[in-house]
Amino acid sequence: MEKKIRNYTVFVLGIFLALFHLYSGGITPVVAQVQRAIHVGAGLAMVFLLYPTRKKAEGKTNSQYLFIDLLLSGLSVACVLYFSLSLEALAYRG
Repeated sequence: MEKKIRNYTVFVLGIFLALFHLYSGGITPVVAQVQRAIHVGAGLAMVFLLYPTRKKAEGKTNSQYLFIDLLLSGLSVACVLYFSLSLEALAYRG
């Protein structure tokens, strides 16, 4: 079950990243810092999900580690959202 959750989430993030790059490259240019943050954040989220914290041992479940991986993935997305939404405030800080 947890493998399906990981695979589906990575698939959705990959589709989002591909569509975002097509949108920002062809339709409406996005500020370079925001584009880089989204690229790195989605990449980090996919890496945290593709390479789990612990490998599955024979006959044992790792559902508690799935929570840690999803938490790390969510935190990387939260960092991107914070950076993207407060870019102007960050630029004007002295």
